[in-house]
Amino acid sequence: MSNTICQVFVCTFVIYMYFSQTCEIRSLIKIIMFSGYVYAFVVFSDYGFTDIFRIASDSMMREGSKYGNLNYIGMIMSINILISAYDAICEKKHTYHLLAVLSLIILAATQSRTALISLVAGICIIIYMNLKREDNQKVILNRIVLMIFLICVGLIVLQNTSFFTGINQRMFELIGTLSGKGGDDSSGIRVILMKIGLEQFMQTPILGIGINNSKLVSLRYVGHAYYLHNNYIEMLVNGGIIGFLIYYSFYMKIGIGIFRNRFSQNKEIILFTAIWFALLLMDVGTVSYYAKDIYIYFALLFAGLSNINIESNYYADN
Repeated sequence: MSNTICQVFVCTFVIYMYFSQTCEIRSLIKIIMFSGYVYAFVVFSDYGFTDIFRIASDSMMREGSKYGNLNYIGMIMSINILISAYDAICEKKHTYHLLAVLSLIILAATQSRTALISLVAGICIIIYMNLKREDNQKVILNRIVLMIFLICVGLIVLQNTSFFTGINQRMFELIGTLSGKGGDDSSGIRVILMKIGLEQFMQTPILGIGINNSKLVSLRYVGHAYYLHNNYIEMLVNGGIIGFLIYYSFYMKIGIGIFRNRFSQNKEIILFTAIWFALLLMDVGTVSYYAKDIYIYFALLFAGLSNINIESNYYADN
């Protein structure tokens, strides 16, 4: 684990140092987007359409993948689709975004509720922030009506397309668990893990019990070495308050940068806001700190905000 963290840190640092001092952040965005397409293609090619369809249409068939944790795969697909949505909505670039459909297919197959919710929230942020840049009130009203219409169409598709049956059923089970009117074993276990995680945190609040040791807690209480399915609680248990603050200081720093540049003329601030919020939302239902891609996203956000600051200072001086 320590070797992996060091390797990821060096890689992320090099990416940040290069792209933060250039005006080529768009290249990094494209690299991340196309790497997501390639990842989706590899997974799709290995499983084939028949197996992908079979897994996506039955919530009882959700199981692990040799390509990683399903929520982790869902996170990659969600961010990939967000970048595609930004290009289509804000930059009016539609040339290669049919490839995003492949990412959506893989996302459906993972049946990751957190990834789907984060994707929807991120797209709403992109649409909202893009609309705020419009001066024409009639255009804004028309686009809001169109957005509501597309959301309704999307919900109807989710309800009536067998391909989305698995993730659709899991969403209803989650709602049932939260409302106390039923639910599934997965959601029930997650609630239990979060409760025992908070109990453990109260016992070791300062430094926690050490990175990756939360599995020992779940093993003791539920008989299986699960991670805690919530990155916030996972960090509190493993690293205590100190570890939690160190990790989420990255998010805080990015959030401050986004807030300061919220009126920037650079449209990429819209994408950075959507990705930042989507990642924070995903942490409610998955453990992301050990995923290598999360640090690549950090590098993208920090480098992107650095580019915007350089651009703003240039225009201010001239």
